[in-house]
Amino acid sequence: MMTSPPKPSNERGFQSLMASILILLVLVSDPRVFLAHLPHAPGGLAHTLSQMRLWLVCLVVCFAINRLIELALRRRLKWGWLYILVWSISIPLAYGMVVRALEQRWPGRGENNLLLVIAMAIVTAFAGTMLKRLADSVTHTAHYDHLTGLPSRVLLRDRLERGIERADSLHQKLAVCMFNVDRFKRINDSLGHVGGDAVLAHVARQLQSMAFSTDVVARIGADEFVVVMHDFDGAEDVERQSQKMLEALAIPVFVGGREVCVTASMGYCLYPEQASDAAGLLHYADAAMYESKYAGRVYLHEYGPVAKKDNADRLELEEDFRHALERGELSLHYQPQIHLATSDVTGLEALLRWHSPKRGNVPPSQFLSIAEETGLMIAVGEWALEQVCRDAVALQKASGRPLVMALNLSARQFGQRGLPALVEKTLKESGLAPECLELEITEQMLMVNSTHTLDTLKAVRDLGVGVAIDDFGTGFSSFAYIMQYRVDRIKIDQSFVARSIDDPNATAVVQTIIAMAHGLNMRVVAEGVDTLAQADFLQRRRCDEAQGYLFAQPMPKHELPEAIEQIVRELRKLPHPEPDTPASEFDIPMPRRA
Repeated sequence: MMTSPPKPSNERGFQSLMASILILLVLVSDPRVFLAHLPHAPGGLAHTLSQMRLWLVCLVVCFAINRLIELALRRRLKWGWLYILVWSISIPLAYGMVVRALEQRWPGRGENNLLLVIAMAIVTAFAGTMLKRLADSVTHTAHYDHLTGLPSRVLLRDRLERGIERADSLHQKLAVCMFNVDRFKRINDSLGHVGGDAVLAHVARQLQSMAFSTDVVARIGADEFVVVMHDFDGAEDVERQSQKMLEALAIPVFVGGREVCVTASMGYCLYPEQASDAAGLLHYADAAMYESKYAGRVYLHEYGPVAKKDNADRLELEEDFRHALERGELSLHYQPQIHLATSDVTGLEALLRWHSPKRGNVPPSQFLSIAEETGLMIAVGEWALEQVCRDAVALQKASGRPLVMALNLSARQFGQRGLPALVEKTLKESGLAPECLELEITEQMLMVNSTHTLDTLKAVRDLGVGVAIDDFGTGFSSFAYIMQYRVDRIKIDQSFVARSIDDPNATAVVQTIIAMAHGLNMRVVAEGVDTLAQADFLQRRRCDEAQGYLFAQPMPKHELPEAIEQIVRELRKLPHPEPDTPASEFDIPMPRRA
């Protein structure tokens, strides 16, 4: 069971100062008191100490004054009146004794010499204090985080190594817990760097408040914190204490007049079971933390063989993906979108695929997150945009249809300052009409950096390019944002479409989205339509378009011309159900964008 031993409260500065005063009084007293028993032969120890008495006095005075100035500068003189009282008695007493001794050696000049010595002592003490404070400042900057005051990576490494030595000597365990603030970039973008710093300071305070006196809390990265735990029985104690820390972090904090709820992902590694040195403990705790983040955030994850294997596999996968684009391993597949009223193919959604010679076909769920985290999505996105525009021109000629090509944008792509210029340049080079390109974004992107978002959307739509919201219903689903940003099309998430037949709540959601989108002069496309019953349901509710395995799976470009003709022939053989309700001003079939 973890215990919290009392923190030491002794004041070292006060102790050393009092010791200095005591030694000073002893040295300035008559040396015969404590040297009488020593031999008095010339050059003996007693004679040597007597000759060095003045210098010893000066050294002690320097040390005492240096310590006093240091404590004063640190504002740690809690008992200032006691210092003044002690020094007001001891200094005059010592002054009188030393003056008499100096007068015997240098008649008429003893007091002047003493004043000179005292002045030199004070100057030396002050200079020494300033140099010490400068050295302490440099050391503090190198070893402590300037924002939170917590130990940095360098000092953490030193304390972790000492903790390992202590654990070995006491036959105890040690745990390294890695905390990573979830979505900190979004917090920083929304609140600014000042707000982000306030959130980090809040995290540091909460971790320190929940840590035991023997624990070490450190900040080793922008949004990464480490807690080194001692004195516990097993992993259950570590998880229990870590859960308390996560709950403390979740307490809302007000930053700039806004309430912010902070969550974090946490992973830990135990010594000596899972790592044998400081570097291994930090590395494996970091790996476990990322496993918890991949598992859905706000999780505790212990490092183990599975995490080790997963981490190694992910690192290898990342290295392979870095070369996928330059090696030509990436490609685009297209899934047709069907206009339900006319049973015609009116558009295609571009989907990224990766065929690795070593791994085969890698699912997008595995490599898209890597591309986003490593920043490779920018280059991949530019390549995909160019490829989509070129393919669109070729497919329009082959099929004889003005197909609209839909392309998903990642958060990193959408955050580019030059995105509108890149789209305009690509359209001109490919010869694709702007109205035949549609860029898809998620609901969450609308909440990040709203000024930039509004400017980017307006610039893109001014080019004539359409904008769609993908996976609608899975985010904040605020029509206030949609009305502000003005989009052309809403894509109902496939999770609602899959339950729309059997679940009354999903049915109501789909109907509401269609009616309100039409009322806002937007078209609606349903994703993941896999059965004829779902298609009939959507058509009766006046949904404009649909895509899914019922119509066609994603396929490479060369298969599309023939597949489109076959899809249209098969669909026109099917009966078309009439709408359940008459069209109204809030529920009208919208024409396709020109």
